[in-house]
Amino acid sequence: MNNQSFSPTGLNVSLGQGLEPVPGEFDFDLSTVDFNAVDFNIDLSDPMLDNAFDFMDNPSKYGLETGASNKSAVPAVPFLPPVHDSGSPGSSNMPDPSSPLISSTKVSERDGHSDEGSSAVSAGRGFLSSSFQPASHAERNPLLPTQAVRARPSKRQLDPVQARTMNEAKAAKQALALLVKKDVIRLLEDQEERVASLADKHSVTIDYIKRLITTTSGLKRKRAPGRMQALVHIKAQEVNASLPVGSKLKAPALRKLVDLDDELLEISDEKLEQAKREVDEKRLLSTRGARPNVASAGKDYSSTSQLIQKEFDSLHLRTGAVGFGFLAPASGDDRGRPIWFVAGNNSVDFVRRQLNTTMWDLLGQLELWASTKNSQKPSTVPDLQSQCSSIIASGLRYILNNKTVKMNYSNYHQAIVEKFHVRLIGLPNLATFKDVNGPIKPFDIKDLPTLEALHAVLESGTCLWARMSQDDIAEHSEWMKTQWRTVTAKTRTALKTYLESVGAPTAQAHREKRQHNEANGTGALATKKSVSKRLPPQPRSREFIEDSDEELDEDE
Repeated sequence: MNNQSFSPTGLNVSLGQGLEPVPGEFDFDLSTVDFNAVDFNIDLSDPMLDNAFDFMDNPSKYGLETGASNKSAVPAVPFLPPVHDSGSPGSSNMPDPSSPLISSTKVSERDGHSDEGSSAVSAGRGFLSSSFQPASHAERNPLLPTQAVRARPSKRQLDPVQARTMNEAKAAKQALALLVKKDVIRLLEDQEERVASLADKHSVTIDYIKRLITTTSGLKRKRAPGRMQALVHIKAQEVNASLPVGSKLKAPALRKLVDLDDELLEISDEKLEQAKREVDEKRLLSTRGARPNVASAGKDYSSTSQLIQKEFDSLHLRTGAVGFGFLAPASGDDRGRPIWFVAGNNSVDFVRRQLNTTMWDLLGQLELWASTKNSQKPSTVPDLQSQCSSIIASGLRYILNNKTVKMNYSNYHQAIVEKFHVRLIGLPNLATFKDVNGPIKPFDIKDLPTLEALHAVLESGTCLWARMSQDDIAEHSEWMKTQWRTVTAKTRTALKTYLESVGAPTAQAHREKRQHNEANGTGALATKKSVSKRLPPQPRSREFIEDSDEELDEDE
């Protein structure tokens, strides 16, 4: 039954649509009645109004049965008026209450005392299996970095003492806020008087003084993580890791703990730089990470699309620029409506004349393509390898304006970066794309998910070629010198280890053998002696000395 009405006196009690009085469940002491579902139509001029409370206190007097367990009254069957499908006499438009889309929740459960659903939407979703539940953007792309789901503490059940204490604290907080508001209003009034006196003193307008006071720069640059942000990040990892959800410390409390930690304040430069990099990665995840569920993705889509549309209109009004854009959800399960936005009316004429279509038709084609692209024939490894290699090579030719240049993967840093002063940025944060010589050749990647991630960033423009500044060129040159020394040292160490493992003679043995061969004049490495050294010893002087006969006689 629906919309039951009891009129023993001047009090008309009407149950809401979809409710049915169940024996033992309609409590006339109003302890379990949902006032949003029950409509009390009271005629104050009715003389029988005085007997209404007597009817509620003594239901047996009016033909009602009273339960002994819960003191509830149940109307007798002859006492109820005939009600048809619509919930009112004589109508036939109301659906059957036994339908699965109509909740049969009791009145006490509708008041918040039950965990069962009470709406048609929740009842309808209850009949869907888990396989038919809409998948989020993060579930469809498991390789993308995903933002963490914000954990919220469960609601606590407060006892009367705690509830009274919290109410008193809330009242005190409201009173304090009211005092602050009054003081701020008084401050603004005094400020108005002082501004007026300054304007009169310097012979300027009041608006000019206000502009000087309230003027701020509209340019907000992204600040790099500083020392304090890095220290707070380290302290948060130490303290909040062991705390339950709802009691984790916020940034102000963590900063006070940092000031009291002398050991943390004397952190080394290496650990500080590592903490700054972690803060950067956390910021990047919050701005580019995939939303963890459909609801958060839908809110992000709605707010960002409105912002884009507003910026398009503002840019056209400021500069006269013209353009158009389209935006559609990536899947039919996602929340959000497809939209198109233009900057200037000429953009619509351009689409109509040059593309021979309308904005709505083009938007419909985009929505259809976005919804059906995942149902197309899946890409294979050879296809993705070829497409990734083609995109990288064509991007290099485009940025250099050279149709003959080719991509060099094996000697990337010397042949591409050092020579042309360009580099490939935005590669996925995967180990397979990190190499000393540069990015790995797409044809060497055999993993399909990895190729899909690489192809996605290349198609979206996240991974692209960029020119290097003078500072980047100098930094890369210094890095190359360091890498060359490191690679050379590693190569020598590896060669020495290999020779020792196979039992080959060491460098010291080679030197001793060469010295022995040189000393003996043997061996392939011995130095060939000159002709003069191979002759018998000769006198040091070639001058001839003549001896006289007398000297010869004396000798004899």
